[in-house]
Amino acid sequence: MQSNALSTAIALVSVLGICVAFWSYLHVWYQQDGYGGGYGWEAYRSLQRWLYYMPGRDAPATRFMGGGFVFVLILTFLRHRLLWWTLHPVAYPLASSWTMSWMWFPIFISWVVKRTLLKNGGIAAYRRAIPFFFGLVLGEYFVGGIWNIYGVLWHRYVYTFWH
Repeated sequence: MQSNALSTAIALVSVLGICVAFWSYLHVWYQQDGYGGGYGWEAYRSLQRWLYYMPGRDAPATRFMGGGFVFVLILTFLRHRLLWWTLHPVAYPLASSWTMSWMWFPIFISWVVKRTLLKNGGIAAYRRAIPFFFGLVLGEYFVGGIWNIYGVLWHRYVYTFWH
């Protein structure tokens, strides 16, 4: 019964958070005369370009997308069938992201720590360590959120919290 209430609470807070985020983004955007420092125009500019200047069919791009899809399916199959397989299927599409140039080292560190925990302490040590690392992630988001709220309330640029 408690997990049902927790799931309901998480769903309600998520909907509220989405509404507040949309409202605050638009509020800042209009308050600063269209310069909210955001990237919302990118999607609409791409859509406008596609609607006005419809590109032709790109056969090589379609083949590459299909090949990438098949590769991710193979990685998924290997991940589910082979216990020792360490490559996660999500890693392939994320590797081409611009954030990978500055996120690769933290990802590498987390992989080394996870591998060390599993190799030396087994699944029990790994499960005992999960709350600690989850707390690190929540702490990063909490501190970033506090700095953002401070900056908004006192109209100061204090911290850029990207993700």
